[in-house]
Amino acid sequence: MINKTIALLFIGIIILSCSKNDSDEIKESSELIKFNGIKHVLILKAESTNSQNFIYADTIQYFSGEDAAIAYRIDTGKELEEKTFYIRNNTADSIKFAVSDSLNLITKTFDFTNDNTLRDVSLFKKFETFISSDIRTYISTLPFKLTIVDNEVVVIEEIYIP
Repeated sequence: MINKTIALLFIGIIILSCSKNDSDEIKESSELIKFNGIKHVLILKAESTNSQNFIYADTIQYFSGEDAAIAYRIDTGKELEEKTFYIRNNTADSIKFAVSDSLNLITKTFDFTNDNTLRDVSLFKKFETFISSDIRTYISTLPFKLTIVDNEVVVIEEIYIP
């Protein structure tokens, strides 16, 4: 339990140290992103409307290993104590992504897919419930990697934070 507490504090410190102005407000976009490739994000919200699934996410830059140390040094002028990861978030945004019906969801921290209370619910509906749960504040600090094909998210993968 103490290791989880330390890990949460470490994640909080890293995210707070990201370059972001205090005056930044998250502006939710109603426009769907048109993109193919990989995006690193903090997921803010998941929703289903009119049989379509969407997530709203704040885009970030995720660095690991030596790249993390270099990015941290550039942003702060200091050395990163542990060269595990660094998250750069220069702008607070809320970008809308369409989610494919054939979503592949990979989580590392929580296995909510085996929740018997959600047994007959789609994977996205489970994810939507998970994102809006009581631990939402913690979840919003977890970085995710989105794989986007034909303007739809086909894979949401939690990036493990040591």
